[in-house]
Amino acid sequence: MRSLLLGILIHTGIIFAQSLCFFSNGTTLPETPGYNEYIPCASGPTTICCGLNRADPPGGNRTKGFTKDECLPNGLCRNRWVDNKNIETVSYWNNFCTEKDVTSSKCLNLCPTSRLDFGHAPLTPCNGRADSERWCCGTSIDCCASNVGVISLAQVLGGALSSSTATSATTTTIPISSTTSSSVGSSSASGSARGAEAAATSNSTMADQGDRNTGLSTGAIAGIAVGVVASVALLGAAVFFVQRAKKYKQKVTAPNLAEAPQSQAPCYEAQGQGVIAEKDAYAYRSELPGAPPAELHSEPVSRAPGR
Repeated sequence: MRSLLLGILIHTGIIFAQSLCFFSNGTTLPETPGYNEYIPCASGPTTICCGLNRADPPGGNRTKGFTKDECLPNGLCRNRWVDNKNIETVSYWNNFCTEKDVTSSKCLNLCPTSRLDFGHAPLTPCNGRADSERWCCGTSIDCCASNVGVISLAQVLGGALSSSTATSATTTTIPISSTTSSSVGSSSASGSARGAEAAATSNSTMADQGDRNTGLSTGAIAGIAVGVVASVALLGAAVFFVQRAKKYKQKVTAPNLAEAPQSQAPCYEAQGQGVIAEKDAYAYRSELPGAPPAELHSEPVSRAPGR
């Protein structure tokens, strides 16, 4: 009886251990409602953990909650949902693995620099289908046209690429990284699966646009330089004309500031002084009052008696 009980416990422990899912840095997913939605796939690669523990089926309405993921043969998780207008949205994710060592061939560790705080990374197929062997990290397909940063992914996890993809000389393949930030586990523990997936598309798009908009082009820098030089020149010209106008105004108003007229009166030298005093320039000389000439009183001349 004891041996049977011990065997059951050991078997249960093995099953439980195999059902654990790990972050890309090898730490176990925390026991929170959001992370508890991720369990190992029952079909396809059973070492891949997807969001399967959800009530809403794949392709369901998002208003009822997050829809259940679909396990793909290549190791990615596909999520499909529709809105109230019945418009479908499809996204692909590199989620978690039951192997603690992410370098194992049973796991995928793609786009380590594009992983969200929750710990998973969105990818976009170049041909728009789940069987694509060329993928871009994030929600953009820009890398498909430039062939820079393209992820080459076999249609079956651990399988070989098709001849067309394997012999492509212009495709830059990003190798599966075995090192990721150790902070993924701690930062992911505080996140929510629902919040992370809801914001994944918008956040990734903003990040891609931010990367493309970083820095100024040579033409923009040249334009700024020309604008600065022109502004300085205009400022200098304005100062010059202001100074010139000021001097012209002073020159024009100078005659209006003439001194009072100098006295035309004669100067008199003070007695014993070397100072010349001027009389009032506007004083008038006064004359003595005029009088008619008077004749002197005289007696008539009498002739003397004759001799």
